[in-house]
Amino acid sequence: MYADQRPFPDTEQVAMALLTPLADVVVVSPRQFTSPMIQVRRAGGADNGVTDTARLEVECIAFSRHEAWRLAEAVRQRVLAAGATVHSGALIDRTAVEIAPQQIPDDNVDIRRVVATYRVSMRRPLRTGKD
Repeated sequence: MYADQRPFPDTEQVAMALLTPLADVVVVSPRQFTSPMIQVRRAGGADNGVTDTARLEVECIAFSRHEAWRLAEAVRQRVLAAGATVHSGALIDRTAVEIAPQQIPDDNVDIRRVVATYRVSMRRPLRTGKD
């Protein structure tokens, strides 16, 4: 039995830190926003005691189709490049596209929303020698 009881990294917090250089990143959409904006949400997944594999839903929201798709592609490349790195103290083993970016309608006709789902596999944070 695996005995490490430290919590796994918070996937949404790691994603926020990873994607912040691209645009404002939120977990819950605000009533008002600046364009462009990225919304992240963990949408399930599972762990095997060593690795937590999360499904991460990422929405790129903008006032134009061009900007939403440009941001979605920048997000995809950043997420894919995060595999085999340490980010925000989390050991990111692998990343993959589960559902490629796709535009979905928004209730507000002035907003363009492009959504993708990624698989992000992470291990617990690095030990600091204090734990």
